[in-house]
Amino acid sequence: MTDKFISADKLIDELQERHQLVAGTVRAIVYGSVIATVRNFPPADVVEVKHAEWIHIDETLGFYECSECGFVYEEDYDFCPHCGCRMIGDDINNG
Repeated sequence: MTDKFISADKLIDELQERHQLVAGTVRAIVYGSVIATVRNFPPADVVEVKHAEWIHIDETLGFYECSECGFVYEEDYDFCPHCGCRMIGDDINNG
């Protein structure tokens, strides 16, 4: 099973809306418990992934330029070795 990282704040907002709809019922107790659990759950140690693309700047020599930082490389890495952006695009092998 793979992890799916979500916005806890957006989840709590959605749960609170549903909680209000069932106020005074047993379901309200369940929603309140779930909201408390989400609020108290430890956050995952993740970093947002920045994306860029390789711009093929020299057809003969095969030079690529990172669209994020502008550095030029002779290979089309999956990630820019300079700024760390994950590369997107159809014209290169992204592994």
